[in-house]
Amino acid sequence: MDAGRPWQRPVAYGLAGLGVAVIGVGAGSGCRPTTTPPPTAAPPPRAARETTADDAESAALQANISFGVGAALVAGGVVLWLLDDGPGATALVPTVDGVGIRGTF
Repeated sequence: MDAGRPWQRPVAYGLAGLGVAVIGVGAGSGCRPTTTPPPTAAPPPRAARETTADDAESAALQANISFGVGAALVAGGVVLWLLDDGPGATALVPTVDGVGIRGTF
């Protein structure tokens, strides 16, 4: 690792790992089942339906925020990892078709 930035690679791995965990929390929130009555039961009162709808909207919002924050953390980790010029240096290089990643491990 570069003597001036020994923190960069571990922080990159930490950010990416935390981002994956936050995305997992978002997936769990988005997949959380809402309670529904059995098909033979009488329809629930209006207040119960509104509470269930509010709970579903809240879970969806939490999932969407978690996905966004998790993706930003993973992207930050990838950027830090790409910018680290340690012994296994990685670089973005121009190619005929656009941009490529070159590196050694």
